[in-house]
Amino acid sequence: MTGSRRPVIRPWFTAHLRQPEQVHDPLRRYSLTAEQIEAISPNTLNLPAFRWAVDAEVAATIHASAPVLLRRYDDGRVVNPWDVRFLTMFHMANDSALFLDHLDVGPRIKERRGALAVLDDGAEVYPLYEGKMLWHFDHRYGTYSGQTDKQANKGVLPHNDDATHFNPEFRVQPRYWVDAGITLKAYGNEKHRDWYFAWRDVGPTERTFVGSIIPKTALGHTTPMLSSSLDAKSVAALIAVLSSIVVDYDARQKSSRMTFFVVEQLALLSPDSIKKHYSWIGSSARDWLADRVLELSYTGVELSPFSRDLGIFSAPFKWVPERREIMQAEIDAAVLHLYSLTRPQAEWILDSFTVLRKYEENDLNDYRTKRVILEIYDA
Repeated sequence: MTGSRRPVIRPWFTAHLRQPEQVHDPLRRYSLTAEQIEAISPNTLNLPAFRWAVDAEVAATIHASAPVLLRRYDDGRVVNPWDVRFLTMFHMANDSALFLDHLDVGPRIKERRGALAVLDDGAEVYPLYEGKMLWHFDHRYGTYSGQTDKQANKGVLPHNDDATHFNPEFRVQPRYWVDAGITLKAYGNEKHRDWYFAWRDVGPTERTFVGSIIPKTALGHTTPMLSSSLDAKSVAALIAVLSSIVVDYDARQKSSRMTFFVVEQLALLSPDSIKKHYSWIGSSARDWLADRVLELSYTGVELSPFSRDLGIFSAPFKWVPERREIMQAEIDAAVLHLYSLTRPQAEWILDSFTVLRKYEENDLNDYRTKRVILEIYDA
């Protein structure tokens, strides 16, 4: 752009401006080298559009601490240390002929085996999960049971309360079901486990990358799936990092649509780095994170295969909101350290979740998520 006589090693940029004079605001101007841009978006080389200079600094720190989840090179090479694969199963419109309405299926259910339902004639069907049924570490977040006309018109679901979650036998009610044979065929080669990680393709306003461990089931296209052939503890630790506020922050710097090419370029600690022993948690990051993901996720009988793969053969953990809040904050605080983020950077990340902050200050008169995470971070 400048010609060979005026080399520019670190150009500066601005983005999201509303007034021309804001181009002179040093808080909005950020500088990135070509190497930093490539580290942030190596597969697409998209130029990051940050609102503030601090966002550029924090993003550069995150991507200097960890490679992207899946690195693609121009010569066709792919570096995939987590051995992840992505899958979408059923398109909500194009595949609608395959769907069975719950009003027809519900009264005929005679037995449940995990998510699978056995009908009165012996037919087997899986519930069709949609993104709005999920939240972090919660595959029983939203249900079609009790949905009002107003909620249906807005495309939202009622949320299950703590008392409902406390029942380990409770399962969410889907809108549709899919024949088991058709569902298993849609999994293709991804049948080696009875649990997976799925996420919402569009993040809600308070968070951006929202996903959960789910039992083997049918999935709509709004709920893409991630699979890995690594050992269960490593995959559980991967899910902890993917669910952290650090990776969520990284995701929202890129897009609000969590497509495959966006998720591929999220900064993820390597499997080798999380196997290291850290004195401040008293174990390897993998084991420490996996323990918390197990207790947070295994609150319903449908995820007993996940528990068994981690070597735990007990009944589901009790749903205790106060304990869950602390464990999630522990994960977030630990991941902030694992990405070598300073306390001011940690504060900046937490303050960037303005909608979450507004909700908590309105409901609790306190931005509790920030306060608890930083208290644990300091400890």
